[in-house]
Amino acid sequence: MSEPTLAECQRRLEQRRREVKITVSGASGNVVKAGDVRVSCFGGPLRDGPGVCEPSEADIEARQQARQVVISGALAASNVPLRHANREPLDRSGPWNVAYERILGKLGTGFTIVLAGLRGNGKTQLGVELIRQFILTERRGSALFSTATQFFMAIKAGYDGQGKPEAKVLAQYRRPRLLVIDELAQRRESEWERLLLYELLNHRYNDLTDTLLISNQDVRQAELSLGPAIVSRLRETGGIIQADWASYREKV
Repeated sequence: MSEPTLAECQRRLEQRRREVKITVSGASGNVVKAGDVRVSCFGGPLRDGPGVCEPSEADIEARQQARQVVISGALAASNVPLRHANREPLDRSGPWNVAYERILGKLGTGFTIVLAGLRGNGKTQLGVELIRQFILTERRGSALFSTATQFFMAIKAGYDGQGKPEAKVLAQYRRPRLLVIDELAQRRESEWERLLLYELLNHRYNDLTDTLLISNQDVRQAELSLGPAIVSRLRETGGIIQADWASYREKV
């Protein structure tokens, strides 16, 4: 049986509420009744004791499924790749988790952080889990995942009339409270790209919004690639984290 959609879960819960007409008896208003049958606010049995609501297992399952549908939809809306959105959690007992917790602790501070290092050791997944946690904690605003190439291609598409104007693309990437840009090294590093990347990151720095940049370069290469102006802002708000732990792909 396929999982119910969010709308279906909401419909089932609303139907239960309509089926049970709840009245409050007594002047104290602390005992919930439906005729002669005591029920919970979810339609399940009420435990002994005044005003205690206990959801049934079906209600709990429906709410969990609805929550998962919302999270999956939010990850898709944030442009998170499906492979990473559906991936089983990584081993959080080692240095990967140390880096994750360090960045997680800075959410909402307006950080700019570079995660630089070896291929295949979970840097992209770390960025995705950061977005997932952003969604789970119901922080205000949106999150966005993008590769550096997607950003520059969106800009170029506007030049020949096939996409949004440059200013609108910059505004689109400036708006999210959390922005994760992956594959930073996969660009030509032309002066045009440097200027656009600086313009975006400087806006986000001034707006106090969080930005995680992910690169397969080592720390020195990442600094040279970004340039002194961006590196200065990195050092002020978050810095460069060296992802030098072992590859997860080699363990598969």
